Amino acid sequence: MNYLSERQQYVEIENSSSNYCNIECGVPQGSILGPLLYLIYVNDIGTCTESDIFSFADDTTLVLSDANANNLFQRANYEVDKLYNWFCANRLSLNPQKTKYIIIKPSNMKYDFSGLTISINDISLCRIGIGQNEESTKFLGIQIDESLSWRNHVNYINQKISRTLFVIRQAQHVLNSDSLKTLYFALIHPYISYGLLAWGNASQTILNRTKILQKRALRTICKANYNSHTDPLFKKLCILNLKDQFEFEVMIFMNNFIQKKLPISFNDMFKFNYDVQVNYRTRQANYLFITRCKNSFANRLPLFEFPKIWNKWKEFIGNDVLSQSQLKEKMKSLMLSQYATLIRCTNSRCRDCQN
Repeated sequence: MNYLSERQQYVEIENSSSNYCNIECGVPQGSILGPLLYLIYVNDIGTCTESDIFSFADDTTLVLSDANANNLFQRANYEVDKLYNWFCANRLSLNPQKTKYIIIKPSNMKYDFSGLTISINDISLCRIGIGQNEESTKFLGIQIDESLSWRNHVNYINQKISRTLFVIRQAQHVLNSDSLKTLYFALIHPYISYGLLAWGNASQTILNRTKILQKRALRTICKANYNSHTDPLFKKLCILNLKDQFEFEVMIFMNNFIQKKLPISFNDMFKFNYDVQVNYRTRQANYLFITRCKNSFANRLPLFEFPKIWNKWKEFIGNDVLSQSQLKEKMKSLMLSQYATLIRCTNSRCRDCQN
């Protein structure tokens, strides 16, 4: 008997045990080698479909696009059938009850999808969207809705931060500011930074609550008044606000893109001005080319927004090739330098300015 063959199993319920039977396929659950063997086993899943397919462990996502809804659903059913046949041929099960689909579209796009459906083995799949049983779906820890507004994910983050704030408030009576700052980076910052490249460019209306909670956390850490100005607190604690944290993450991503450190699928995602304006060179030839878009929905997507952010900060970081650690240090220093050290206002309720 070895790890992969001649293994046996039995079932035990209370004091009763079944007979031993040979295991013809599979690996022991919870083993170290199991995940690697599974990835090898499903490595060729992309060959069964002509559509884009994203896999992470046992999560598989099929991505299709089409300007015509009828064609889109027809293609989706065709590709799902091919996936189902691949699973059957490889002795894997595809559970229709756990398989769902979502239609990504602008929020102002009105279309009746009631007559269209995607099915597996004559079982209709559940759709995710407004008016459905689920309005968003979790993909690698991020809540995705059909208009990519990120409202559900931001609300989820706000709930987590609110609960953590209660813990920090209780701890401020026994811990100093340095310890409270450590709690912030352990319990709040991970929720803000995870997937920020995706949801960090949501509308200001959606992000406003998160900004307020972050400011509230800093006031608690510094044991400041409830309405104290937060720019000096961000600067004192060396913490970036939500907007700058998003741009900070974008700059790291774009620096890795320019230095060809991203997966090859990103190689052609962005272009420089000199790639587009081939007949003449301008002073901004080394800047990234900003693609024009005609609606606010597309304008918030990385393809359009990331080059703007890179070009905005490029004049400050110069043309030098920076390592990731050098860029982080420089960007954080630049961003923190923009925060005011001292603010004076005329608000009669501001305790800081009236003292």
